[in-house]
Amino acid sequence: MLSQFNRVTDINFNSKSAEPDHRALLSNFYGGVEFEYISQRYTGPILLFLDRMELTDFETFLTVLKQLQPKKKWNPAKEKYWTRNGEPVHGIIAKLVGNAVKDPKRLKILQEIVTEVNIKEQVPDSQKLLQMAFCLQHKFVPNELYRNVLLSTGDAILHEKPLRGKGAGNNWTHKKVNGVEYGHDWLGQMLMWIRADLRDKEPPLQDFIYELVEKKRRKLRQQLASSTDTKLIEHIKKELQICF
Repeated sequence: MLSQFNRVTDINFNSKSAEPDHRALLSNFYGGVEFEYISQRYTGPILLFLDRMELTDFETFLTVLKQLQPKKKWNPAKEKYWTRNGEPVHGIIAKLVGNAVKDPKRLKILQEIVTEVNIKEQVPDSQKLLQMAFCLQHKFVPNELYRNVLLSTGDAILHEKPLRGKGAGNNWTHKKVNGVEYGHDWLGQMLMWIRADLRDKEPPLQDFIYELVEKKRRKLRQQLASSTDTKLIEHIKKELQICF
């Protein structure tokens, strides 16, 4: 039975959150979200590969996981890290495949596995959020388990916390350290929109997405105005170009 989080002000979760509250299931690593979202960055044979990986057995899952992380020193504990109740957390494969877009070494490994990897042109942040909204609806609307986990959070504020580090500059995660907030907190915000949608209390999706992207843009402009780091300035300028 799922407990209620109604009295909790904030819920910080990720794919490795401890039981028994099932809050790990809020993560995109469950329910096919990461696979559906990442599939929109590619065309060609890799889409069939992603389809297979979403439901593959543990032995194949572990083999591919090791292929995509060749420098990792594996031991029995690390081999079981991406499992939940004895089953593989397939979403980590989709995440690693998605990272290959910006990681030439991982892209080369992926090309050795799949042979042909075709990457689509990057879309603006507003389009990314629209894609994610549909992916989350496909997870939470039809599936009773996921839907109940989300609704059990009541009116709590949801944040996906980084698996490691502060998540500075990460669009989807959020972490507060010594009063400073890191990340743009998109997933938590999107989940709260989906939760409101399930209760028929949601704001218009396009207005909601505009607000999220505009919030990021304001934050980036503040960073640009105060930064003297040349590399950071160039990074911020690129991020600003793809907001809308």
